[in-house]
Amino acid sequence: MACLSRIVIFTTKYCQDSLFGKRASDILNPVLSFKRFNRYLNPPILIFIILLLGLFFRTYKAAMFFPFAHDGDLYSWIVKDILVDHHFRLIGQLTSIDGVFIGSLFYYLLVPFFALTRLDPIGATIFAAFVGLASIFSLYFVFSRFFGKNTGLIAAFLYAVSMPNAFSDRWVVPTQPTILWSVWFLYALFVLEKGERKSLFILAILFALVWHIHIALLPLAILVPLTIILAKKKIEVADYILPILLFLFLMTPFWLFEVKHNFQQIHGMISGLAGQSGEAKGWYRVLIVIEKSASSLVANLNYGFKIPAASAVFLNLVPFLFLTFFVGVKKLLSKKRLIILAFWVLVVLLGQMISKRQVSEYYFSNLTVVSILVFSLFLGYIANFYFGKILVVILAFVFLIFNLFQLLTLADSPGNYLQKKQVVSYIKNDALKRGYPCVGITYIAKFGEGVGFRYLFWYEGLQAILPGRGEPVYNIVIPASTSYNEVNAIFGNIGVIKPKVVEFDNKDICNDQNNQFSPLLGFYD
Repeated sequence: MACLSRIVIFTTKYCQDSLFGKRASDILNPVLSFKRFNRYLNPPILIFIILLLGLFFRTYKAAMFFPFAHDGDLYSWIVKDILVDHHFRLIGQLTSIDGVFIGSLFYYLLVPFFALTRLDPIGATIFAAFVGLASIFSLYFVFSRFFGKNTGLIAAFLYAVSMPNAFSDRWVVPTQPTILWSVWFLYALFVLEKGERKSLFILAILFALVWHIHIALLPLAILVPLTIILAKKKIEVADYILPILLFLFLMTPFWLFEVKHNFQQIHGMISGLAGQSGEAKGWYRVLIVIEKSASSLVANLNYGFKIPAASAVFLNLVPFLFLTFFVGVKKLLSKKRLIILAFWVLVVLLGQMISKRQVSEYYFSNLTVVSILVFSLFLGYIANFYFGKILVVILAFVFLIFNLFQLLTLADSPGNYLQKKQVVSYIKNDALKRGYPCVGITYIAKFGEGVGFRYLFWYEGLQAILPGRGEPVYNIVIPASTSYNEVNAIFGNIGVIKPKVVEFDNKDICNDQNNQFSPLLGFYD
């Protein structure tokens, strides 16, 4: 017993005078341990970790999750037109509104990344990752500026590791920078609400970018005069002159194109507003709008859960309204800013309800910034309390693990970029082995699935022409199961059937302009 007592005394003393200078009771006390650990969780380190997580979620298996379809074909072809054919472009692709084009900025931003990868479309994923990281950091910077570091860090974290947001950032299209645009639009509105006129220059730049990103952002301009009224600070007429001149200057490509083409796009937008292209009307359209906006209204945090239209009101809109009410009651948002956010949501929802065009999810993506702000303010308020901070850390860890598990176990996207590149390489190598100067290509697939190959044919140096001219024809089967007994090779869900022609060397057929494919849908010189 005496020996045992000495051991206990020695162990206690050792714990008290440990290498870390901590008492044993302190080490075993989770509260004190958390305090010491919390010293190392300063904002610069945390935002760096969050950016690394965001980068991982946006680049993991980049080629396998790269959805290279018609949009990819189209922007790759336009970048080639700029980079290889040295064609200075005022416009990008044609939009769903006849006569209206996307601006060319998106394609010029892709140019250095295509140059970096020697015209391989995989370079577009690097651009997408940069835009995603810029959005994450912007959320942190803007929200921290107005609502404190906790809110900024929470917002950046939610956006960085949320699977829907991460995969939305992987979708390389002109509308991808919508979140980035929306964050800085929020910043400009809140600065303007304080009466600072410098935000007019930011707004001029942002609305000059609308043509290059998405015309659906234009109705949000209504929030600018609303904010000026709420600010109750007089802005002189002279203060608008320079921002307006800046806007007109940045819109120079648009005006040059319009003058050259008899104001085609302005006429197209007017006709598009009056035209009927969607099927949903009345109450049914209201339900569709609520359903399509559901993900954005809950900050795109509900990965893997499809919510029916009737349930979306209760499972998305009601919780969003409750949290908004909470942050308002707790005065986490001023009345003026609550009004700005409320009108933001109303403008988007009502705009789609009264619109005659087909409802689509990407019309609502700008709402994600509003809902992330509400969620972050709510969680940031909880984190102000000591045990609340522990709860928020636990929730963040669970959220991270859940999304990480979803990412690591996610099946490869069917018909992805890598599979299509393998298909084209297989056809090219087989054609070279057989000595074919050109080949015909047909698709055994549903309408809209046989896309994403045209640019890859050019990139691999394979001359593909319209089938039925006497040339050897390769059949691309999507899915491969459609003709399992006939396919000669399978890549993911894509099969290839080789031609039965043994020899072919008629180069006249290959070079005949009448045998070449028409330009891609949406591509204009």
